Amino acid sequence: MLIVRRPGSPSVASRAGPFVAIGLVGAISAALWTARRRLVVVTVRGASMAPTLRDGDRVMVRRTPGARVRRGQIVVLEHPDADGKYRIQARDRRIWMIKRCTAAAGDPVPAGIPERCRTVDGRVPSGVLTVLSDNLSHPNDSRKFGFLPHDRVLGVVVGSGS
Repeated sequence: MLIVRRPGSPSVASRAGPFVAIGLVGAISAALWTARRRLVVVTVRGASMAPTLRDGDRVMVRRTPGARVRRGQIVVLEHPDADGKYRIQARDRRIWMIKRCTAAAGDPVPAGIPERCRTVDGRVPSGVLTVLSDNLSHPNDSRKFGFLPHDRVLGVVVGSGS
């Protein structure tokens, strides 16, 4: 088949240009929407995670179900009241804390966790995890609260910067 193009007539590529641009804008918009739903930027307040994270550092957090958190990961989770209980609060009134996961379901219960959290088999039960501050002079973690429920996890830190 022979295609003859008349001089001055638009090529196929020039006619497709607007459609390619619209498709590209749509793809970029979808990627940004997805990233915004999955990623959160959190500013660290306090010295509980020093020297790993310092007051004022900003971290990128990937929203992650608590059941996927593994030992060693730094997590952002909802801060319980002083008695270790959670009160019903508006979503924008929650207080968050950033800690390192020291044990997830099936892992041995770490030393220093309150006696009330001891289990028959010495393992962390399903549905909960334990966390510790990197700066051990800040005991506002599982040493005080015991097991913390998976459903209070916002996500896992995937990057940081000052």
